[in-house]
Amino acid sequence: MAITLLKSLNERKCWKIERRIKIRELRSERLFQLIRESDIACISELRMDRRTFRILCDMLRDVGGISSFILIYTISPFKE
Repeated sequence: MAITLLKSLNERKCWKIERRIKIRELRSERLFQLIRESDIACISELRMDRRTFRILCDMLRDVGGISSFILIYTISPFKE
């Protein structure tokens, strides 16, 4: 009984980790898709052109120490 319970808990933990990884991959893929498409798509979704968005990402990374994944989490709730 205890072994079955531990196995179930471990599977659930692994599933949660896999799910988080998949969500992170989907968010980053969507963001990079926006950036690569065109300035029109980038402006309509992010309210800035690709050049400005890249400058913002560089500033946040260099000055603020924020990784790109944190930026994805910041932007994505507005577009879900």
